[in-house]
Amino acid sequence: MRRALAAALLAAMLFTAGPVAAQNFGDWKVTDDGIATRNESGGMLVLVTGQAVIVDRRRCDSGETYTVVVNPGDDKTWVADLVCQGLYDGGPYSLYEFKEMSTLVTLLLASKRPVIAIAMPLNEPGFVQVTFSLRGFRDAATKWVGSTTTITTKDQRL
Repeated sequence: MRRALAAALLAAMLFTAGPVAAQNFGDWKVTDDGIATRNESGGMLVLVTGQAVIVDRRRCDSGETYTVVVNPGDDKTWVADLVCQGLYDGGPYSLYEFKEMSTLVTLLLASKRPVIAIAMPLNEPGFVQVTFSLRGFRDAATKWVGSTTTITTKDQRL
């Protein structure tokens, strides 16, 4: 929960006017603490050290695990689990934490498409697609990790 709060704090700092110095790379913002992007509906995809979270309007039950399908637009998909961390900043958004981050980052870095789509469950049977831009992701990730470290992905079957 503490890490999820760190990601929520980063998201708030990046997308509100304030003293935090953030650099823009395409649709991604970078600070020393992490990187984030915002979609058209106000949702956010945030990466901080060892953690990835989605902030989204769909309500979730705190502590519950939700299965999603992540599609980077290529011929790869990934079935992932998100853990609800409760309401973000008092609502109406909820904070979902990926249980495992490295596969997500691998997919994002390997994608040759401009967006990543995530099929998230609704309260009633069915899913809704949430998309985030990948424009500038690789440069933002490289800047965040540091100019002396190269971000690489290992070949793996997904």
